[in-house]
Amino acid sequence: MNKTDTAKIISEMNEAAGRYYHSLLLSDSGRKGMEYLKSYGLSRDTIDKFGIGFAADISGYGLIDHLKRLGYTNDEINDSGLVVKYNTRLARRPEIEYVDMFINEIIFSVVNENGHTVGIYGHDMEEPWLDVFSNTRLYSYLRKALFGINIAKRSNADHMIVCHGVMDTILMHQAGFDMTVSFPGIEESAFQAETIKDFTSKIILCVGPREYEKEWTEDVISILERDGVQIICADISPFNDATDLITKAGADEMIKRIRVATD
Repeated sequence: MNKTDTAKIISEMNEAAGRYYHSLLLSDSGRKGMEYLKSYGLSRDTIDKFGIGFAADISGYGLIDHLKRLGYTNDEINDSGLVVKYNTRLARRPEIEYVDMFINEIIFSVVNENGHTVGIYGHDMEEPWLDVFSNTRLYSYLRKALFGINIAKRSNADHMIVCHGVMDTILMHQAGFDMTVSFPGIEESAFQAETIKDFTSKIILCVGPREYEKEWTEDVISILERDGVQIICADISPFNDATDLITKAGADEMIKRIRVATD
């Protein structure tokens, strides 16, 4: 099988995984995940729009069994980046057989501008520093991907809004900013900045004051300004990020901040 065929199969498995985790979120077993998402004020329409899921099956074999039922072989599943040989979330930790990579995590699918799922992002509800991407062989595509671009590219706005996090992007869309994207947490800003230049020449950065975000912002600005992209920084102080602002001050306050930036 050539490289193109392999990438296509892995993308299909990532898409199937996204649908599987979304169905779990909507089931009785997904109650914990749904409560977490609703604590951010996410509506059911928004959850469906982004296909958000929840890895509710804690057996370690839920996704594996699902992919087998869809007809994928063991070799294809093992190469998918969706399974691992060691998962600390399992009470028993087999070191030989493959188990699901995502367990008890909120699931976000990273869909590129062509509508292909190039990665799965697992968010730990209690320890967000443990967030992880699928170990995908589609990394060359993932590192160029912008979360939300499959929706934002259809916006009628003359600019795009760039946030730092996935939840920021989702809440911005729910607030009416359908032109919002974020650079996924793999921190490949050079590649992601190259991608966004294909869609707009004007960007509003909506990021927080934390030190690591300042460094990230400086990198993005230097890359984009070098190629003539207009950069506007929205003031979201004293909040940490778009999520913090919207959940604490409301969507109307974010609308006001963006209007000030664009006037």
